[in-house]
Amino acid sequence: MTGRRNQVPQLVPHDDEYALHAQRHARRFDFEAAFDAAQEIDDPRVRAGARAIIVKRLAEARNYPQAREEAFKISDPAIRTLAHLSIARVTGSTSDFAHTLSAAEAVSGRWRNAILQEIANSLAEAHCFLFAKSVAEKIDDQEKSSATRKLIDLKRQRSRILGR
Repeated sequence: MTGRRNQVPQLVPHDDEYALHAQRHARRFDFEAAFDAAQEIDDPRVRAGARAIIVKRLAEARNYPQAREEAFKISDPAIRTLAHLSIARVTGSTSDFAHTLSAAEAVSGRWRNAILQEIANSLAEAHCFLFAKSVAEKIDDQEKSSATRKLIDLKRQRSRILGR
């Protein structure tokens, strides 16, 4: 009886706490600890989200090879695509945008159009206007596709006016 009262119950962190730890470690560029924390997350979608944040930080730290390698390992197609997009946004490389578009082909359902819009908008921000328009045309929802193409045209005109 005495032994039982002296025992302190151990609290087991939940997925959201591990995800928070992963984000904090990634913010400090402690990627090994970040991946260790992410590995402890049970929910596959939450784990994928945490890994995508780590990939983004790897790209921001200019560790592109590891960022690309880790992005390919993310199991959820939509989150994997967003991880690739975070790399492409940092590098501005058409090759990275092509990998992102390739990853987007595995995305289906309601996320597909939103992700394609993000890719197209990011390409326009990177001044890859023709590539952006070709991605916008892949959007199934004609209204969203048209709106995205108009936005790309506005960004192109703004770029010309500002001489960028």
